[in-house]
Amino acid sequence: MTSINISSVHFKSADSLKEYYANCGLSPAINVESAKSFDYRKTTYSLNGMYLCSTKSLSGWGFEKQAVTDVYFISFTYAGVSAWEMGKVGRVSVSQQMCIIDSANLVQGNYAPGTFTDTIMIEADLLHREFSSLIGYPALERLNFVPVLPKSSKTWPLFRSIVDTIKLYFDAGRDVQSPIAASYLKQALLLTLLESAPHNQSSRLTMKTGEACPKFVNRAIDYMHYNADRPILLSDIAESCCTSARNLQIAFKKYKNTTPMRYLRMIRLARAHSDIVLLSRSETWQAVATKWGFNDALLFAKYYQQTYQELPSQTLLRARIGVIK
Repeated sequence: MTSINISSVHFKSADSLKEYYANCGLSPAINVESAKSFDYRKTTYSLNGMYLCSTKSLSGWGFEKQAVTDVYFISFTYAGVSAWEMGKVGRVSVSQQMCIIDSANLVQGNYAPGTFTDTIMIEADLLHREFSSLIGYPALERLNFVPVLPKSSKTWPLFRSIVDTIKLYFDAGRDVQSPIAASYLKQALLLTLLESAPHNQSSRLTMKTGEACPKFVNRAIDYMHYNADRPILLSDIAESCCTSARNLQIAFKKYKNTTPMRYLRMIRLARAHSDIVLLSRSETWQAVATKWGFNDALLFAKYYQQTYQELPSQTLLRARIGVIK
């Protein structure tokens, strides 16, 4: 790690903010709520390509993304309201909650007056490489995180402990700063995001073990991911990785501590969870359950609650009332 620094800026006009972003190569379209005054402060902690930005926006303003970027933003709004429009997800409003934004889907963002945030910026390529290292083979599918986590989620408290440590690290001054220590903080942020924030490939981590899997087990898992919406059987999975059903069951028990079909169920639950968060008002969680092969709604709800600590109806309610508008 060679680039470790801190910088603070105070913008008193929308023009100075536009110039700042232009110099960064972003040039978003800036919109301010009032032309009379503007006050926005930003402190950036740089950890060699990963950034922590602490912002205080006393003025209401927003932006429309113009440049193509490929990063994930993990943001927590301590006060006020931050709002994001993200492709199919729609408009997400966040207050005292954690929001995960994929810049590939970002359309625009807005801050209400009096909004204070901490935002971590992680390059998508770095995050996907770290995920591939965790599961032991290349991950071909893009990570798709649940966009807003409830206040009860343990993910942000974990993140905040690392964020506070980063701030203390920089406040200590260069005399005691260590590039090795900074690399551990960066690693901690990556692992906390991948292992504690729900995403479309969480099941690959839920049942992983420390021992390397045989290649045919990894091929079986890839087959499950790419065919999760089809009525596949154990024999189909075994045939896809050129082994017997019995051998596959033995390997999954040894290396994943589960059965192949239970592993497939976890994948389908993760997909169903993502779909429920994005449901339109005319759709039901029961329809999602059926789509992913759960014909018994009560049994689906039981599995869902065991995995996500809430019923599918509760997830849907959070998505429709005050979170996704």
